[in-house]
Amino acid sequence: MTIHFVQHKTGFGLSLPLVADAAVAVADYILNARPEADSP
Repeated sequence: MTIHFVQHKTGFGLSLPLVADAAVAVADYILNARPEADSP
């Protein structure tokens, strides 16, 4: 599994390996625990 980012300052993409347990934790945070924000 891989996670992909685009660095805001440079605009360059970055891909990093991600173990399944970490992917589940990130998804859970984004879907359930992350507070609402006015900006992306």
